[in-house]
Amino acid sequence: LAQMFADNPDAVHEVDEQGFSMLHDLSLAGSYHGVDICLTHGADPNKPASNGLTPFALAKVFQWKRVMARLEKAGGS
Repeated sequence: LAQMFADNPDAVHEVDEQGFSMLHDLSLAGSYHGVDICLTHGADPNKPASNGLTPFALAKVFQWKRVMARLEKAGGS
């Protein structure tokens, strides 16, 4: 993932047809390391998907506490 963002820095900001970025997907999946990599490469922890949910809100659905803490450290809520 880090190599992908190094090769294509804009990829961290790309969204799918529902407005989900890689950060949204990894937050929902509870991937602490993936979330950390996205944030390190400039992903916006407060950007809502088209349904209005932020990465933090998605992590909260499954109570991914480490992911939630990492998103909060980056300014997410």
